[in-house]
Amino acid sequence: MIQAVPETEARALAANDDAQPCQLPSKLCIPGAHETLHVHIDRDRALLRRVSAEGTETAVVPMAAYRGVAVSATYEAATGPVFQVTLCHPDPSLSVPLASGSCTSEVGIAWRSWAAALERPLLVLDTDGSVSARLDRMGAIFAEKPLPRRKGSPVVGRRSRFARRRDFGRPTGEVCRGEREIIARN
Repeated sequence: MIQAVPETEARALAANDDAQPCQLPSKLCIPGAHETLHVHIDRDRALLRRVSAEGTETAVVPMAAYRGVAVSATYEAATGPVFQVTLCHPDPSLSVPLASGSCTSEVGIAWRSWAAALERPLLVLDTDGSVSARLDRMGAIFAEKPLPRRKGSPVVGRRSRFARRRDFGRPTGEVCRGEREIIARN
């Protein structure tokens, strides 16, 4: 499998076949025909740095802006089917190739591992680049991210959910201080 290899661990991955396809934070170096893409990925964002003859472009993209981790297939006459795993963004210039290869089991492991590590949905792309399937659903219902919990009233302050139901204490009778006591004790 041909994979975008972390810059610092290229030899370690080559020596260890049982290495995980993704570890966060991860640094990837993807050489291209006219430019080289350096990517730093963590759970919250992706830092993309394109180095070309014209100069360097840098973009910081939040992970929530990505649609998911997509797999696509192309057919080459010389090698047969080639599968590519991509961190898919609505703007194709911000999409990040994560792994590629011809072995379906290795690409499948990389696809699921990247999706689990980045907490993004699994996508299947058509040849035209449109999403043909989302695989983050159970049955016919999409498994979306849960809504945030309701927040209590700001007046309540730090009281727990159960303490909010209870009434506040009532003030007791007045206490007179500094006055002469009028109750006879003898």
